[in-house]
Amino acid sequence: MKDIKKAVILAGGKGTRLSEYTHEIPKPMIRVGPYPLMIHIMRNLHKSGIDEFYICGGYLINIIRDYLINNADVVLDDSEDSTSVKLHKEILGDSIVNLIFTGAESGTAQRLKRVSKFIGNDNFIMTYGDSLSNVDVNNVKKKLGKDKILSICAIPNKQRFGLMKVEKNGDVTEFKEKHTSNTHFINGGYMCIKPEIFKYIDDEDFDFSKDVLEKPELKGKISAYIHNGYWKAVDTKSDLNESIDEYNKGDF
Repeated sequence: MKDIKKAVILAGGKGTRLSEYTHEIPKPMIRVGPYPLMIHIMRNLHKSGIDEFYICGGYLINIIRDYLINNADVVLDDSEDSTSVKLHKEILGDSIVNLIFTGAESGTAQRLKRVSKFIGNDNFIMTYGDSLSNVDVNNVKKKLGKDKILSICAIPNKQRFGLMKVEKNGDVTEFKEKHTSNTHFINGGYMCIKPEIFKYIDDEDFDFSKDVLEKPELKGKISAYIHNGYWKAVDTKSDLNESIDEYNKGDF
C-alpha cells in the first residue's frame, strides 16, 4: 500500500464539557504546553509521514484561522470558506494545513463528507481534534487490508474503579479489582480510511461513529490496531490538567 499523506482533523464541535474554556475558543485550540491540542495531533501525525492536513472547522472557526495566519511562513489561500498555510517549519515542517468551513452545526459524518473533494482517490487518516497520543498511524495503516475499508486505533478499556457484587439481601459476595478488558476497546479516533467510505455516508447521517461505522454494510470491513501506548481524550478540566503534567514529563 502506498504511503498515506493526507489527514482530516475534525475540529468543528462546541466542546461543551470544557465550557470554561470553549465559550471563548474551540476545544482543539486549548493549549497544552506551547501548542494547542490540534497542533500536537498534527505534529504526531507528521512524524508518521503525513504532510497535508484538512481541518474541518465550524464553531469559532475564526480563532483557528487567526492562529494559522499568525503562525504561517506562507499563506497560500485565505478566502471566505477556507484558509491554506504552511506553518513555521519548527511547528510542522513543510506541511500544508488547510482549514475548511464545514458548517456551524454539522455532525462529524457530514463534516467528513464535505471535504471528500479534497481527498479524491487517496487513502487518508481521520482523527478528532481533542485527544493526545503517541500513536504511530503506520501501525494502523498496516491493518487496512484489501478487503477492508477502514482500520482504526483501538485503546484498551481500563476500568476506572474496582467492582463488587452485592446480593439482594445486601451481602457483598465478590470483589474485582480494576482491570483491562480483553474484548472491548475504546475507539481511539485514529482511522486509516479508503475513499470508498464516502459511499456509506448518507445525507441524514450525523455522527460518524454511530451513524456510519455501525452500519450493517460495513460489518467485516473494519479492522483494528491495538495501541498500548499513551492516549488521552481531553474531555474535562481534570483531563486537561493531567495532560499538561504528562506533557511536562515527556509522555507524548
